[in-house]
Amino acid sequence: VSTVGRRAGGIRKEADDVRRAQERADAVQQQLQEVAAEFEAEVDQLASLHDAQAENLEKLSIRAKSSDIQVHFVALAWQPVLAS
Repeated sequence: VSTVGRRAGGIRKEADDVRRAQERADAVQQQLQEVAAEFEAEVDQLASLHDAQAENLEKLSIRAKSSDIQVHFVALAWQPVLAS
């Protein structure tokens, strides 16, 4: 009878352990969803603050000087065309 009682107690303890583990897993899953939602909200907020399409741009023309131009390499390529 004592072996049956110990087994029943062990099964009950294991069932309680599984229940507690499931509750912890559910709580962690809920926290993960909350963090993910908070992250998405912050990303959306940052994206709206730095919209490149809404940025005011100023046109600035810079004239090139001949002294600023340097030619480092000149090449000529030729490929024959074969008649069909």
